[in-house]
Amino acid sequence: MKIAEILNSLENAESESQLKNLINELSSVEQIAIIRKYLKTQSKGFKVRNDRGTAYGWCIISGSANNFGGFTNEEAQILDNFGLNGYSNCELIKPENLDYWCLKVYKHLFL
Repeated sequence: MKIAEILNSLENAESESQLKNLINELSSVEQIAIIRKYLKTQSKGFKVRNDRGTAYGWCIISGSANNFGGFTNEEAQILDNFGLNGYSNCELIKPENLDYWCLKVYKHLFL
């Protein structure tokens, strides 16, 4: 499903519990796409991707500060305000935590 279709279906949720259930049914790739959409609205320098191989399903967030994916001061502040660590080379979100961050991001985007 495309991100616009996913966000539209989430927007039609009638309660918070229904919203949580819809987010839990999304694949890790779809949840990461929602996180990416939010972070890109905050700063175009963020790179948000799904890891590969044995780490498939992990969300990797990197910034635009240098060749190693470090964060600029602005990007670090955005992540820090959101509850993520912006003071390293990259930030990782475990697959089992994606639904929590996806719900949090969705609330920032639309509520």
